[in-house]
Amino acid sequence: LDINSNRILNLPAPVSLQEPLRLQDVPLSVAALVGATVVSSIVSLKTTDLSIGDYVVCRRYYASGLLVKGLVFEIVAGGTGTDNGGTFHDLVNGNQAQLIENSTANALQFGAAVDGLTDSSDVYLKMFASGAKTIVFPKATYRGKIVQSALAGVSIIFEEGATLQSFTTDQVVAIASSSEVTLTGGEFTTAQRVSRPIAITSCTKTTVINTKVSFATKSTYSGAAIYSTAGIYLENCSRCIVQGNESFNIEGFGVACVGTGEGNEIKHNYIHDNVGGILNNGNSNNHNKIVENDIAFNNVSGGSGNS
Repeated sequence: LDINSNRILNLPAPVSLQEPLRLQDVPLSVAALVGATVVSSIVSLKTTDLSIGDYVVCRRYYASGLLVKGLVFEIVAGGTGTDNGGTFHDLVNGNQAQLIENSTANALQFGAAVDGLTDSSDVYLKMFASGAKTIVFPKATYRGKIVQSALAGVSIIFEEGATLQSFTTDQVVAIASSSEVTLTGGEFTTAQRVSRPIAITSCTKTTVINTKVSFATKSTYSGAAIYSTAGIYLENCSRCIVQGNESFNIEGFGVACVGTGEGNEIKHNYIHDNVGGILNNGNSNNHNKIVENDIAFNNVSGGSGNS
């Protein structure tokens, strides 16, 4: 502490959220705001005559939409990237706006609709195609489906209060031939009966954790068809984890793990008010699978752990 000038010298790096930040600790997206141009929406951004090296902040993605955090761009030369509606935007003057903090793909920064009515499936495709390893859905009501394959090391995070609902009989989330993918949080609902709201196929080391899965309505459904229907459906997977999820109102099993594969774990799930509880069969290495500490309540018939 310099007593004469009342300044703090050599301030150490913060070690908690309560300690002050130094200038070098401030994220680039915040530091860039000094002298940045502020526009109302992405449409305004595209029509603004900005020069390479300028910074610009968008208050909203759509002119009449929600305020969106993190829409901070640097103007770069045209052709630096491909306009994908999120990390790059083409400007009318030939330059491009590049999202500064682009290691995470945020659904609102890519223009996903949050009215609970508009299908944003194409937006989700662009988010994954951006190459971001973290895909985030902030609290909102989304419509559409996520269909991806050949992912590696990607985290899909639905923040508390985020809901994704499919149309008609579409799956909500379908991930295939992928490894080390994590799906965390979120409420997933189908508008009508669907075979597998969350379908994980031919994946390794993939985790589904703390999600909530349900059908919007449940009718009488029985017979052999229930064995191909589950809220969370793992098929031909190895060393995958289904943990801490709630699966209910399903016209089949709450959770199913079928086909070939080994070492999958189904644990600490709350599975209730379905036709069946947990379906755990068909695997060539059943002895390596862990099914433990699940609560299965008020399921009609079939599966492990029904009351």
